[in-house]
Amino acid sequence: MNITKKLTGAMTGLLVAATIFGFVAMPTAQALEQSQIDAILGLLQSFNAPASTLADVEAALNGQPTSGNGSGNVSSCNTYGTSSIVRVGHNGTNVQAIQNAMNQILDLSNGSMTPLVVDGAFGPLTKGVVQYFQGIIGTNPDGVWGPNTQAAYLTYVANNCDQAPVVVVPSGSWGVSAAASSPMASSLVSGQSSAKLLDLNFTGNGDVTSVKLMRTGVSSNNVLSNVYLFDGAVRLTDAASINNSGEIMFNVPSGIFNVNGSRTISVRADVSSTNYAGQTVGVNFVEAMAGSDMISGSAAGALFTVSYVSDLAGVSFSSVTPSGATLQPAPAVTVWQSTASISNHDVYMDRIAFRQIGSAQASAFGAFKLYVNGIEVAQAAGLDSNGYVTFVPASPVMMQAGSRIIRVEADIVSGSSRTVHFSLRNAADASFRDVQYNVNGTLSGSNISASTANTISGTSGGSMTVIKDTASPSTNIGVSASDVSLGHFKLTAYGEAIKVETLTAGFTSSTSTTALRNGRILIDGVPYGSQASLLASGTQFTVNKVINPGQSVIVDVRADVYASAGTAVAAGHTIQATLVGGSSNAQKMDSLGVLDIPTASVSANTLTVSSASVSLAKTTTYANQTLAIPATNYKLASWSLSGSTLEDVLVTGLTATSSAVVGTTFSYDDVTNLTLKVNGTVVSTPIAQATASNSFATQMTIAKNASALVELYGDLSNAVATDTHSMAFGLALTGISQPSGTAVSANATAQTIAVGAGTITATKDNSSPVAAIVYDNQVVNAANFKFESVNSGYDVTDMTFTIANASNVSSVDLYDGATLVASKAGATTVAFSGLGSAFNVGANSNKVLSVKLNLATAGFQNGTSGANVMVTLTDFTALSSAGTSYASSGTVAIESNPAGNAMYVYAGIPTISQGTIGATTLLAGERDFLKFKVSANGGDIAWNKIALDVVKTEGITLGSLALYDVSNGSTLVPATLTASADLANASTTSAGTIGIVPTNPEEITAGGSRDYVLRMTVGGTVGTGDYVTTKISADTLGYAAPTTYALADAAGTTSMVWSDMSAQSHATSTSDWSNGYELKTLPISETLYSILN
Repeated sequence: MNITKKLTGAMTGLLVAATIFGFVAMPTAQALEQSQIDAILGLLQSFNAPASTLADVEAALNGQPTSGNGSGNVSSCNTYGTSSIVRVGHNGTNVQAIQNAMNQILDLSNGSMTPLVVDGAFGPLTKGVVQYFQGIIGTNPDGVWGPNTQAAYLTYVANNCDQAPVVVVPSGSWGVSAAASSPMASSLVSGQSSAKLLDLNFTGNGDVTSVKLMRTGVSSNNVLSNVYLFDGAVRLTDAASINNSGEIMFNVPSGIFNVNGSRTISVRADVSSTNYAGQTVGVNFVEAMAGSDMISGSAAGALFTVSYVSDLAGVSFSSVTPSGATLQPAPAVTVWQSTASISNHDVYMDRIAFRQIGSAQASAFGAFKLYVNGIEVAQAAGLDSNGYVTFVPASPVMMQAGSRIIRVEADIVSGSSRTVHFSLRNAADASFRDVQYNVNGTLSGSNISASTANTISGTSGGSMTVIKDTASPSTNIGVSASDVSLGHFKLTAYGEAIKVETLTAGFTSSTSTTALRNGRILIDGVPYGSQASLLASGTQFTVNKVINPGQSVIVDVRADVYASAGTAVAAGHTIQATLVGGSSNAQKMDSLGVLDIPTASVSANTLTVSSASVSLAKTTTYANQTLAIPATNYKLASWSLSGSTLEDVLVTGLTATSSAVVGTTFSYDDVTNLTLKVNGTVVSTPIAQATASNSFATQMTIAKNASALVELYGDLSNAVATDTHSMAFGLALTGISQPSGTAVSANATAQTIAVGAGTITATKDNSSPVAAIVYDNQVVNAANFKFESVNSGYDVTDMTFTIANASNVSSVDLYDGATLVASKAGATTVAFSGLGSAFNVGANSNKVLSVKLNLATAGFQNGTSGANVMVTLTDFTALSSAGTSYASSGTVAIESNPAGNAMYVYAGIPTISQGTIGATTLLAGERDFLKFKVSANGGDIAWNKIALDVVKTEGITLGSLALYDVSNGSTLVPATLTASADLANASTTSAGTIGIVPTNPEEITAGGSRDYVLRMTVGGTVGTGDYVTTKISADTLGYAAPTTYALADAAGTTSMVWSDMSAQSHATSTSDWSNGYELKTLPISETLYSILN
């Protein structure tokens, strides 16, 4: 096949397929217009294609035969790739296309390299093959795929294949839509900076190289003075302006941002300080490009109304320091400081970003910190790829009007002789939010930076700091302990790599000891140098450790708590480790100078040598006990055991001793089966009969810094007299510390145990449901009763309840938590007996019994609508742990007829909940003031009146009241709306009412709901401080039995008159109408404020 045919096929396959949105097969001639054909021929002419090639291409594009037929392997001549810019680190379908293309090149060029795995990840191997191909075609082998490499690839395939290539477009597509986080319609304020207008969600893989937006609304092109693209808090672009056609264009051929799957980009803009009040403005997405790939989609932003104010908060800055200074590599170096002057109102600082415009690279800086008036408010890890450091405080920083000093500190770790010059570039790089208007204020000036760049010191080279580490040991150390950490020291290099050749460690002590046994040094946990006696004056260790700039290492000085002669350092003495000042013991790896590390001796914490000990104390969470007898496996004592902070302790013995507290009739003679437990595990054999001293043999280890719970249990006989006599147990512990072998002991008394009478009392629990209206045919929790025992445990074996009106109750269930205790048919009096141990209340505890009612149908020919099913406990019987039964008429089982709260049953009940109106700005004209939803629960409901409370300020009037059903569209509800006369009076601030009575009752079917909006027209003059509050209040009337609508409405001020429609032939004249008693979710209210407020 000749070159003309090859080039014809290649260009036809590429350009036609790209034009028809990525079709794989060759399209028909009708797919192209003449202008498109002319554009393709013009591109071929720019490649100096011969006339015969141009003729064949033109024939192919018009569906006519070309000058040759050709033959060969079509699949090997398919073309892949992309015109997007793709490089190392990118992922996705474009990378897969490049990998397929490069595998084809390896095949066509007989390359010896291993074919790539087509995994969509652009890594070193893919870059290497791209560089190989770029070498073949004679271009710069930078390993970056772009339009030039793609064009060369297509030409190469055309020149080396036997048949016209067919373009294979990578799977996957680009898309864009408005993100859910896009702002709703609201107001913009003149002079406001970086106002968010739209969030765009891009989907696809690759670099987005251009974005086109369109201004919308009725406004001047000048209303938005600067438009930006942001990724979260990070600004991606410089400012774009709106052209005469209303378009906003961003073009960066190398890529504005990269998308790997999806990414949300924000459109923000500065609002002109000129008075454009009343104009509306927004932005819509038009199109974007990823290289030569078109990105299309629909994304429309909200329309914003521009308001003009003359007192928006303003922020300006004084001159910036340091300026023209020499900065030494070190932590926490001030790189930008200025005084912010805040005018008009206080502001919240939400974010601020600075750009390093000096020559020092990002690697020269470590962590950054932001301070306001000396208080740290935010941190950042380092500079981003565009040289910005962005601070976003965890919570907005309040800055009161006046002067505030803002300072940026950075760890400078390298960059000798390079410049440091941080700049607050423009208003979009800071968010100073006016606390009154809740929009970003005006930032004066741009490129707010020092007049002269600062320079990182390069004359003296690198430096190093040596400090005591914050994690250096501070607790006591054990007698005879081995290999103890005596001190931690942090070494940090700055400016250049530094090789520390030796370190000298020593110590000071309150003893005459001049050396400690087995001294050694660890750096970041790794031993360096040889183990040797640690001399008080200092032992030198050869470490030869290279520490890179910005890197910190931890030096750990360790030794035995023994003199080098083998004598243990006695308890009570102190030891303080020291890194002794060095002398030319470190070398600068770049500038080749030497350093003294440390420059002066640095000391760790003073540690005290101490013998191992344990502590034993009465457990504070277990109080003194009074119990009724007999009792089995009763907890007689509880202790908390804390191990040594120095070493493990082997416990060899535990002895429990008893002693009388009050009287002598209750003693160890009354205790059998004495059992000791540690952390719930029985220690040694239980003692059948307790004595004055009871020893438990054990070999139990309490680990260093560990703790344990020690408990003593026993059985108490029925022979003990019931009186106020009491006793207590003590515990003695003996053991040996390990490995030092020090004897350890501890003692502690425990809780006082007394014998007393038992009682059980029943009351209404605080968790009992509040008064309520409920719907029928469901299970409701009507009441919760608390049974509380003293000194003894009890089984509640019998209970009797009464129900105020049981006509709607089919059954009564008793529950212990989620466990059903018993169930009975509904009746006015319900008695439960023979419950046995189903409801047991342990000694000195309480348990809640829930009474649940299964409700039957209410209404005509069924239960009474509006009936009260309040439950009362009238009697119970309890069986003590001693086997004695007590009725609640005596002094042991106690109750006083506790009752649950009132609960009224209807065939259906309404609820009212608040909705969200579109805008809460008070402006003249018709406005939505309150949106609410009425829902029907359980059964159908109707309503025929809703009352609202309204408060308005002086100067405005309210009129033209209307109620709309906005459940599906917006429909005017035929109704009479009656407003207090004072709402139409502009001369005073007033509180009034609005009554809404529909022409016909509004009926809502069971499980359904309707959304309503109250609309009114605002008249008068809306000024600073004006507002209107609209509210549906909670009903203040008490319960009233269902009656006719007229009587329910006349009974008093009510928030709502409603019906469960349970009467036969329901109408406004039937007795099934109720007031707003116990309607849930009320009150609801909405306030509209003037934008000038």
